Amino acid sequence: MKKVIAYRKSIAATGCGRFFPNALIIALIITAAACSTDKKTGSVEGVNQLREFALQDVTLLDGPFRESLDINLEYLLSLEPDRFLSTFRMNAGLPSLADPYGGWEAPDIEIRGQSAGHYLSALAKKYAITGDQRLLKRGAYTVDELAKCQKALDSRGYLMAVPESFFDRLESGDYVWAPYYVFHKILAGMIDQYIYAGNSQALGVAEDMAAWVEYRTSKLSPEEIQAMLDTEYGGMADAFAILYTVTGNEKHLALAELFQHDIINVPLSLNKDALLGKHTNTQVPKLTAAARMYELTNDPYYKRIALNGYNYIVNGRIYSFGGFSNYEWILRPPHYLSDQLSVETAETCCTHNLLKLNHHLMTWFADPAYGDYYERALVNHILSSHDRETGMFGYYMPQRPGSWKIYSTPDSSFWCCVGSGMENPAEFGRSIYYHMDDKLYVNLFIASRLVWEEKGVELSQYTGFPASEGSLLELKMRRPRSFTLSVRVPWWTFGEFSVKVNGDPVESRMLPSSWLAIERRWRDGDRVEIEFPFSLHVERMADDPSLLSVMNGPLVLAADLGNEGISDEHIYLQNQRGMHRYRGPDIVIPQLLMDGRSIEECIVPAGGLSGVFRTDGAGSPEDFMLRPYYEFRRNRYQLYLRQADYTHMPQPWDFE
Repeated sequence: MKKVIAYRKSIAATGCGRFFPNALIIALIITAAACSTDKKTGSVEGVNQLREFALQDVTLLDGPFRESLDINLEYLLSLEPDRFLSTFRMNAGLPSLADPYGGWEAPDIEIRGQSAGHYLSALAKKYAITGDQRLLKRGAYTVDELAKCQKALDSRGYLMAVPESFFDRLESGDYVWAPYYVFHKILAGMIDQYIYAGNSQALGVAEDMAAWVEYRTSKLSPEEIQAMLDTEYGGMADAFAILYTVTGNEKHLALAELFQHDIINVPLSLNKDALLGKHTNTQVPKLTAAARMYELTNDPYYKRIALNGYNYIVNGRIYSFGGFSNYEWILRPPHYLSDQLSVETAETCCTHNLLKLNHHLMTWFADPAYGDYYERALVNHILSSHDRETGMFGYYMPQRPGSWKIYSTPDSSFWCCVGSGMENPAEFGRSIYYHMDDKLYVNLFIASRLVWEEKGVELSQYTGFPASEGSLLELKMRRPRSFTLSVRVPWWTFGEFSVKVNGDPVESRMLPSSWLAIERRWRDGDRVEIEFPFSLHVERMADDPSLLSVMNGPLVLAADLGNEGISDEHIYLQNQRGMHRYRGPDIVIPQLLMDGRSIEECIVPAGGLSGVFRTDGAGSPEDFMLRPYYEFRRNRYQLYLRQADYTHMPQPWDFE
């Protein structure tokens, strides 16, 4: 550990306090604010070029995203708070009022209690966007009952469904399943209840929880703290940074600093890939926390961590549908994925967390490339992981040929991806629009209505995306307003993108992955028609170009291999690793024989089926159908296809 601290000190550029041992940093922050910036405003270099809208400013309209939100709302309302509370009450010595849930919430599971935190966050965020009083009441009841548990435990603010001895095991180096990870979910849920539902009691619970962490960690040396951080701890640093923005209490910022993991952060700050060989979802929240810390402190150390971490993942480690990780780990260097097609690829929590980081980076740089990735992952992974028929959630997006999607059960799974899945639909409106001064940015094509209250403008976006290839924007305002409307031109348009304002074409060079800026004096009733025709294209594996993924515009297509031998008992499971137990009957895994033809010649639209394609003499041993990956529910699929007649030619990405 001393070596790590010395290493960190050696790269300090300003001596602003960031590179001292953590315990000393806490003392410095609490007693003085030398070389600090305006932490409350976040006025730092390169930050907040764009501003986000509040969740309640954006309403989803009819379409698959609204459908996902609605079924998710039904599921949330079907859950019983007392069943989440059961293990908390047991731990606090209070009588339980209901049987606990199963799966990861069962009384014998060491991370029990984490779903209650996700539940609180989901209730609060969905209340903010719907105003549904049922959500508010359930959240208030759960907070109040957890506050009673916290009081009954009488341990300086401790609140968990497991005994405090779990943290003794953590600090002594004995194995324990991620107690701070669970603590974070509960803490974040309380903070969200305050921010989005206005629950002041929840803020008090969160502050008491922070006081317990301060007391608990004050007894540890910097070396002991760093050793403790080797165990997954979720978004503890991010939660404390958010709590600081709410309370202004310097102790909360100090706690955010305390949960900075040097063994990951220091190499990333030096442009070194510290992610190889690491558990994926343990690392991504650290990057988001670094982004928020940069916004609060103006320390470029944090900026480098966030940017490098993001780039080491997105530039070479994502599958075509935007997910990443295999068996929950980062097992290969960038651009080596051809042997990473298993039944446990792309944990959904990882993408959930990376999109949080993406949101920060978009506000910093206003770079449409961040919108391009967000769209790819949101449509092809996040939307794809939610069964809009039952409301259940997917843990992995399996990529072994012939796999199918596995979803949770209503009350006996409660994996981590069920928790983040409960929150995902409430976040759909978050990155559709941004604003900055007199500029309004349309980043995503999702049917929605925006109220830009500051300017007295209402914008409605009507689109069937991702099933349709265009969008209509309609503006309402009491009086004319001058502002610039900037529309993202996606990477997949390849020059086929057109815009009309009130029927008149906009003459501009519309390069892929750019902003189309329309500056004018807008009036009530103005209409902006956007057309973005999809076209077929392929993405090849860098380390094995004979493996390719077929895309139609932004949509990843997968070969439909039918559902022989697959029933609900193989799809809706308590165990997220259920596919290991049952593979089903042997099926033919198809290949492509392109014979020198283009992808458009080999794959053609399937007559009468919108968005569905078929091979035209290019399937081996026979032709097959391809459908958008996000639409698959019960059928087997093959997303990466082998081009059997591929003749390898040297590519820029080839490695020795």
